[in-house]
Amino acid sequence: WMTVSNVISPLLVISDRFIISFILGASLVAYYTVPFEVLVRILIIPMALTSALFPRFTSLFVIDLQAAKHLYKKSVRTVAVVMFPICFLTIVSSYWGLKIWLGQDFAQNSWYIAAVLAIGVLCNSVAQIPFAALHALGSVRITALIHLGELILYIPLLFVFLQYFGLLGAAMVWVVRVGCDLLILLLFAKKSMA
Repeated sequence: WMTVSNVISPLLVISDRFIISFILGASLVAYYTVPFEVLVRILIIPMALTSALFPRFTSLFVIDLQAAKHLYKKSVRTVAVVMFPICFLTIVSSYWGLKIWLGQDFAQNSWYIAAVLAIGVLCNSVAQIPFAALHALGSVRITALIHLGELILYIPLLFVFLQYFGLLGAAMVWVVRVGCDLLILLLFAKKSMA
C-alpha cells in the first residue's frame, strides 16, 4: 500500500500541468505552475513538524493513547495557527508580490490563482498531521485508498473545471481535492484513535 500511495501522490501533484497544457495550451502553464511551486515550498514547515512527530506518535500510540490524542490535537492546532497567517498574507499580497517579482502582466494573469492555491496550502499543511498519525498507527492502506479515490475523481474534475473556468478552475479543483483530503484524513484519524 505504501507503493500505491508513493506512485499516486506524484501523479496528483504533476498531472494538472499536463492537462492544463493539453486543454489550454503550454503558454498558460507558467501562470499556474509558478505560484503553485512557490506555495508548495511553504509545506516544508508542517513537513518538518510531522517528521519529528512521527516517531513520537508511534511510541505514544502503543504506550499512552490519551497522550497521543492530546499531542495529535495540539499538533493540528499548532500547524493551523502557524500556517494561517502565512497563507492569509499570501492571499492578500499575491498581486503585489507577483508584480514586483515577475511584472504586472504576469501578476494580472496569476495573482488570483496564487490566492486560491494558498487556501489549499493551508488545508494541505493541516492534513500532514492526521496523515502522519495514520501512518504511525500502521494505517497505510487507508491513506493509499484515499489517494486512489482522489486520483479517480481529480482528473475528470480537472478536465471539466479547466474547460469552464480556465486556470482558476485548476486551482479550484486542487483546493477541493486537498480540502477533501484533509477532511477524510481527520475523520479516519479520529476513528482510528477512538
